[in-house]
Amino acid sequence: MRSEEIARLYDERCEKSEFEWQAAAWGDENDQYGRYVLAGSCIGENSSVLDVGCGQGGLLRFLREKKIGKTYTGVDVSPKMLKKARLLGDYFIEGDFMNEPLESHDHVIALGTFSLINEDPYGYLRKSLARCFELCDKSLCATFLIDNDEIKFPDERLFYYDAAEAFRVCVGICPKIVFNTGSLSCEALVCMYK
Repeated sequence: MRSEEIARLYDERCEKSEFEWQAAAWGDENDQYGRYVLAGSCIGENSSVLDVGCGQGGLLRFLREKKIGKTYTGVDVSPKMLKKARLLGDYFIEGDFMNEPLESHDHVIALGTFSLINEDPYGYLRKSLARCFELCDKSLCATFLIDNDEIKFPDERLFYYDAAEAFRVCVGICPKIVFNTGSLSCEALVCMYK
């Protein structure tokens, strides 16, 4: 999907959803919170954080609550998601992280950002993760859907990566990684370290 299509999709979800986790298409509030806990585990209290696909700013609320990180920047293509995020302050940039001139941060977090189907999913994953890794000074933490026989969401716009192939993509970008397929039901969590 192109960034304009993604923006329209999440603008629509934002309008129709009562809760942030619904707009972001997480299973429920605990599902969303679990991703924040995993991502937050690699962030120190004096760190800068870039949140790619920040949605309504839930990660910022989590980081504030846990007193993790020092500075935060969120970037997203959905104007309606960002309108709600900006209620938290002026920490958000509207744009496509692939093309936006962004500053590097200690940690880059991209939770669920790469799970929509497109023409070349593994090429897209490689380019997107490489861009995120380029923007981090210490680590990148990302999640994306993986093929799991037990769980599939009823949305044909989602793409489920083969875990072994996605692992090869990640190692091709950075050999210093943690690749976890056991902590989240149908997602891989990858942490890449500089």
